[in-house]
Amino acid sequence: HREYLQKVRVRELGIDNAVEKGLKWIIQTQTSEGIWGTHYPLFETALVLKMFHELGKPLSYSWVRIEKGSEVKRSVEQTFYILLEAIQAMELELNYEKLFALLAIGLYDPTLIDKNNPVFTEVRPQLIALSEWDLIKKMEEYDPANPLKTIPIEFVLGPIFRLMGDEEVTQNMVDTIGSTINLATRRLVASYSKEKTHEMTIEPIMYGMLLNTLIMLIDNQLLSRIHHQPKKVHLPSQELPVMPEIPTMNVEDVNLPQPSVANVNMHNAINLLKELQEIEGYWKGGVLATAECLKTLIHQESIEDISIKLAVFFLVSMQNKDGSWGQDIQKTTSAVSALGLIPSKMFGM
Repeated sequence: HREYLQKVRVRELGIDNAVEKGLKWIIQTQTSEGIWGTHYPLFETALVLKMFHELGKPLSYSWVRIEKGSEVKRSVEQTFYILLEAIQAMELELNYEKLFALLAIGLYDPTLIDKNNPVFTEVRPQLIALSEWDLIKKMEEYDPANPLKTIPIEFVLGPIFRLMGDEEVTQNMVDTIGSTINLATRRLVASYSKEKTHEMTIEPIMYGMLLNTLIMLIDNQLLSRIHHQPKKVHLPSQELPVMPEIPTMNVEDVNLPQPSVANVNMHNAINLLKELQEIEGYWKGGVLATAECLKTLIHQESIEDISIKLAVFFLVSMQNKDGSWGQDIQKTTSAVSALGLIPSKMFGM
C-alpha cells in the first residue's frame, strides 16, 4: 500500500473518524465513579486526562453518558478533580503510576505540583548526576510485560521538574537526554545493521519515549530551534461546579524553563526511527510503540511524510469496530492522542 499512500493526503486516511470513534469508546468505558480502569485506575484515568490535554481539550470540555437509564454530564474538569483528590489522599513516592498521574494534573495546572515535597528534594541530586549511560541501562531493562515497573521514571520526572520551574534540572535533563539519543542511535544502528536481526537491546517504544520526553522538555518545538519564547499557560474558565473539598484553581501566567538544545543529532535519530519501522507501518511493540513513534515523527516531520502515512494507515486499520484498540485504555488513548496531533499540526493549534 506504499504506492497508494504516496498519492493520498494524510487526512484522507480516516483520521477524524478514528479519533471520534476512539473518544466515544473511552467515554463509554468511564465508570459511574468517573474513573477508568479496574486494575490500575489511577494510571488509566491519568492516561485519559493526559490524552484530553494533548488533544487540546479544555477543562470545560464535557460529554453526556447514560448511567442507569439517566443522562449524566461528565467533563474533563471532573476527571481532573477526581484525580487530584486521589493524589492528595495518598503519599507521593517514586512510583511511575503516581508520578504520571501528577504529571497529567500538572499539565493543566503546574502550580499544584509541590516542589518542596521530600520526594522531589531527594531525587533532585540524582537527576543532576544522571548520565546517558544510566538512562541507556534503564531503557534496556524495559519489560513490555511489566511496563509500570520498568519504564524509566526519568521520563516522567523530567517534565514534572520543568512544570515546577526548575531550570537547572530541566536543562540538565535536556542535555542528558540529548546525549542519550545520540548514544542510543549509535547502539541501535549497530544492532540493527548486524544482519538485520532486529534483536535490539532497546525497544522502539523506549526510543520513541526518549525522543518525546525531550520534545516535552523543550515545549514541543522543533529540535532545530535553539531559542524559545517563554510559554504562558492559560487555564480555561470553569463551567461546572468545583468539588467543595478541593480549592478552586487560581492560576496566573506561568513562565516555564526554556532550555537550549545543542547536543542532539535529531536528523540521525529520525532517520533511524524510520529505518526501524516495519513495511506494514508499525514498530515492534504494536499499537503502543507505533503511537509513541508516530508522535515523534508528527512533531519533527511534514505530516505528509510517507512514514507518518504508513503509521496512520496501520493504526486506523487496527481499530476495532467499537472504536477501541484492543479494548485497552492505554492503547486507545495512545492511538487517539497520536492521530489527534495531525489535525492540530495542520491548523497550527
